[in-house]
Amino acid sequence: MAKNRDKMGWKPFLVNIGFYLLLGFSVLYSENVKNAMVQMQKGLPLLVLPFVFLYFPPRIDIKRRHTLYGAFIMANFLFAGYLFKYLTDNASDFEAITTPGLILFEGLKDGSFFGQIKDLWNGSFYEVLYYARLKAESKLYVHKTYASQNVLWCILIIVYFIFRRNIAWSIKILLGLVLILLMALLFYYYSLVNLALFLVLVPGYIFFRISSKKTRVAFASLIFLTGIGIFSFLNTSTQRIDPKTYEEYTRFEHPRYILDNIAAMLDKDDRNIINKCNAQLIASSTVFGLGLGDVQDQLDHCYEGLIETGKYSLDIKTQNLNPHNYYAFLWMAGGIVVLLVFLYMLFFNFSLAFKNNDLLYLALILLIGINLMAESTLSRAHGVLFFALWNSLLLIKNLVDNENDRP
Repeated sequence: MAKNRDKMGWKPFLVNIGFYLLLGFSVLYSENVKNAMVQMQKGLPLLVLPFVFLYFPPRIDIKRRHTLYGAFIMANFLFAGYLFKYLTDNASDFEAITTPGLILFEGLKDGSFFGQIKDLWNGSFYEVLYYARLKAESKLYVHKTYASQNVLWCILIIVYFIFRRNIAWSIKILLGLVLILLMALLFYYYSLVNLALFLVLVPGYIFFRISSKKTRVAFASLIFLTGIGIFSFLNTSTQRIDPKTYEEYTRFEHPRYILDNIAAMLDKDDRNIINKCNAQLIASSTVFGLGLGDVQDQLDHCYEGLIETGKYSLDIKTQNLNPHNYYAFLWMAGGIVVLLVFLYMLFFNFSLAFKNNDLLYLALILLIGINLMAESTLSRAHGVLFFALWNSLLLIKNLVDNENDRP
């Protein structure tokens, strides 16, 4: 510990845990102390993992880190396989309550493998999971943002491997096939934020890894033409879908109708009401915040007030209507100082990655930082673990120079 402390000092550690400590201070003026302590308990990896990796680091050389990358990719494939089995078993032959006689996903469970893949794709992940949950006794919790974030990180890791000079071409071809499967899975999960990040981060990573200027220009032109083609494919505004049909049920949150669904979301979406309450609560306690334990209680109270006006319709009993923006959550919980400390942490780590030309770490910070605008991912245990593990691992990599770890 003393060796690493003398070499790096305490600054990287304090910068990365500062916001968590300040959130802990806000527990002192939280009325709902129980909820505050639950939030602090969920966030413990944010404190423990940076400390372990920085001052009691396990021996993780480049080979072990690559093994960890591969294990993460394999874990996501295994989860996708389990999810496939869960969906085909539980969403099959679902009778729509609102439309008697309409059977959704008819014969899905007993169909062929490729037939099941086709039906799942046409049904969209959101719809299939919804109907599967209504039938299953044990309800599987899967959030498309978290699942998509994991898959996109796998995709970035594979692109990183493909550009490694010491990896055989046979392995790179195999990785290319895995990459195609993961891209299909990412589009199926249909997280708009992560789809947008995919279209930016992956081409951006490839662009900056290409050394030849001519090749860069050719690649940029290819991406531009591909973008036009994708937009033309997705432009479905002129298409009409007959109501009370199978397609009407399965079009929502389907990649084929992404532009229509984005327009509908911007027009009428629960997030508009959530953001309205976020703004009200931030304005009510800008400097010190409401206290970590009181954010959700105050949000629920705000939702109820808006519903009583008769202008808004919101289901606050069955939906998890958290702030859906971690930056807003930090501001509401601990005030403007907590938010600024968190933003400084992202800036500090981003600057470190930029200085060392670590494109993978840069991509990770952007991946997490932008997802936090749409979801409170660091308020859930699996979001916390994802950030704490990968950020800590790549942080120590960039703080300790390793000549053997060059692309």
